[in-house]
Amino acid sequence: MAEGSVRVVLLSDTHAHHDKIDVPDGDIFIHAGDFTSFGRKPGLVSFNNWLGTLPHKHKFVVTGNHEEPLSMPGGPKPNWATLLPNATVLENCGTTAAGLNIHGVSWQGDDGTRSWVVPSGLDILISHIPPGGICDGGNGGCPKLHDVVRTAKPRIHAFGHVHEARGMVVGGTAEAKKEGDVVTGDDGTLFINGANVNHARVPTHPAVVLDVAPSAVHIMAA
Repeated sequence: MAEGSVRVVLLSDTHAHHDKIDVPDGDIFIHAGDFTSFGRKPGLVSFNNWLGTLPHKHKFVVTGNHEEPLSMPGGPKPNWATLLPNATVLENCGTTAAGLNIHGVSWQGDDGTRSWVVPSGLDILISHIPPGGICDGGNGGCPKLHDVVRTAKPRIHAFGHVHEARGMVVGGTAEAKKEGDVVTGDDGTLFINGANVNHARVPTHPAVVLDVAPSAVHIMAA
């Protein structure tokens, strides 16, 4: 790992198959939602216990549509500090970890009516839904989020949701990136769909591993 860089390990859409995926060590662990299967409690408990075994100093999670049953309209808001004490659930808020500015937005539907608030100056933005038109299978993302992210210009935008659209592209060129590539600030935002399961919800893909340095992002595993 390059001097001064922070190792970030990213998962998304594990759908209760988290224990079947090899998770490399790192400084920061991120899960971009759909860690359960329809919010079932056994999967939630298993996920939290598994999080407790990971060595990463910082662990951040956002919720996906499969966690929506835990937060039904009109019902009590989930207490994530109690449900997932082995990670920090970012619900439309941000934090700083290992010198990186990180912001997470929670799942609130994909009907296009949501107003997104994403601050500028971010190293990493985490959402579950993709920005419209980017690693979203053609129509599985949110156009409004696309516009907001283009304005906020985070260095990295991590998401999932559309399993078959896993991959990573950079900036306005939508140039595909792969393991071994380096992304600099001049390239624009690195967009990552890190879904770990395929369309049949079978765990197929490895964790994404990034070494985030002040001036570049090194893609170590994709």
